[in-house]
Amino acid sequence: MQGYWGLVLLVSPMVIYFIYQLYTLIRILQRYSQDIGAGEKIVRTMQLRDRQKISRGGQRFQLVFGKSRLDVDEAFYQLVAVGDQVNVYTAKHSGWLLDATRETS
Repeated sequence: MQGYWGLVLLVSPMVIYFIYQLYTLIRILQRYSQDIGAGEKIVRTMQLRDRQKISRGGQRFQLVFGKSRLDVDEAFYQLVAVGDQVNVYTAKHSGWLLDATRETS
C-alpha cells in the first residue's frame, strides 16, 4: 500500500487542475446560455484614438479607444480614421465582442 502513495501524490495535482478547468468551462457555458436566452447586448459609443497595424506573427489590426483595444478585420480598419465615433456591441453577460460599426452623423 505504501508504494501507491507516490502515485496518488503525483496524480492529485492533475485531478485538481482538471476540476478547475471543468468549473471554468461550465461558467463560460452558463454565461453563453444567459446571453442567448436574454438576447440583449450593450452598445458603447467610443472615440477612436489610434489605429495600429501589428505584423508580429501575422497581421493584426487594432483600434485603440483610451485604455481599451479592439482587434478588427482589415476592411473595418481601412474604413475608420482617428477621431471617428465607433459603436462597439458586446454581449451583456459574457462581455464578448459581437460587432463594431462606424457611427455616421
